[in-house]
Amino acid sequence: MHIELIATDGTTQRRILWVDVTSNSVCSGMCKEKTDLHTTYHFDGNVFDNMLGEKPKKMYVMSPLEDFRGRHQLSCTGFTSDLARLHDTPLYKFKKLDAMVSVDVRAYKRGIGCMLFMIERNRHDVLGELGKDLPTGLVTEIHSFLMCKPWISLVLYGGVYKDNTIP
Repeated sequence: MHIELIATDGTTQRRILWVDVTSNSVCSGMCKEKTDLHTTYHFDGNVFDNMLGEKPKKMYVMSPLEDFRGRHQLSCTGFTSDLARLHDTPLYKFKKLDAMVSVDVRAYKRGIGCMLFMIERNRHDVLGELGKDLPTGLVTEIHSFLMCKPWISLVLYGGVYKDNTIP
């Protein structure tokens, strides 16, 4: 399954983040024009990262993917709500995707944070805990894909408090 996070300001749509879930791995990365930045959790539990755009390096070992339990934050990133400043982020050209999260950046006055979680299937209690550590009152969106194994959740947060003050 291929999932992408697309940001729009009402006129422009930019590809921000992608996630691929297969029976052998969960892989996520930033959408960049010239650099391949991604993290992969392999079927054997090895987690690789090339966030510096170099050859992937083994970061740590977790349980094999088929034995995955609980939750694991695979990545965390942020991006500006001023899409014109994202020069190295490709435009979304309406290609076919298995799933898409679309965020309207106009709801966020500043940057947007994004955390990507893997969650053990059928663990609704773990799913309900996402975002609990974020400051209350901020714009928060949680998008979960329960057809994946493991479940995939994107937590988006940022913006301003409801009284228009900036944290």
